[in-house]
Amino acid sequence: MTTFDATVAAAQAGRIVPAGGIVRFGGDARRFWLLLAHGAILLMCTPDIRRYLWSNTGLAGETFEYNICAG
Repeated sequence: MTTFDATVAAAQAGRIVPAGGIVRFGGDARRFWLLLAHGAILLMCTPDIRRYLWSNTGLAGETFEYNICAG
């Protein structure tokens, strides 16, 4: 659905629609993407994610094995 379709549908229903449409995000898009990237990097640090990434990554036909060394 485009903004035009939403505007027409709302106008037909007798509603007043702001010029920018019904839904608007007022935040900084760059800041949002930085937060998203930061969260993805932190997610990669969890043991389950690391184990999955290592066990599904190969080099020269061999897969890696994730071991937690208890010291």
